[in-house]
Amino acid sequence: MRKYICPVLSGRYRPALFTSRIEDNTNLERIGDIAAGVAKYVIDSTAGFDKKVLEATDVIRMYDEAINIVIDTRTAFENEDTALARSVFKHDEMLDAVNRSANANIGELIKNDITVLNESLFILSIIRKLERIGDQSKNIAEEIIFYVEAKILKHSGASRAKA
Repeated sequence: MRKYICPVLSGRYRPALFTSRIEDNTNLERIGDIAAGVAKYVIDSTAGFDKKVLEATDVIRMYDEAINIVIDTRTAFENEDTALARSVFKHDEMLDAVNRSANANIGELIKNDITVLNESLFILSIIRKLERIGDQSKNIAEEIIFYVEAKILKHSGASRAKA
């Protein structure tokens, strides 16, 4: 994809690529905004985060997975690797699973120890943001597949079936 550096030429000769790169840029910008939001929560947490709360919420594993999903997405883009782009869908499923269980996990933590309320709410917000990083990365992966294979996966359910 590096060979299509000039957006004017890309738009003229490869309209799908031009549109795809604009969408990828928007998704990358959102990932950056989300990461800044996570950093803000970490900075704003005055007491820090208790190790038992971090472990109970799976937020560290989720954080690591979010980093890996962004790295894999970037690598898939650079190498036009649709197999790697499809693997992003599986990574996103892990982030979705942690997000789905977050309310119950954090509710249980707060019920057992009210002193963890503030940090638990910060962690819940971080979990939501990390899940959005997965969604944005998945959007980019779909665009990579579309560009390389000319298949539209958005809103078709095919992205999950092929993963």
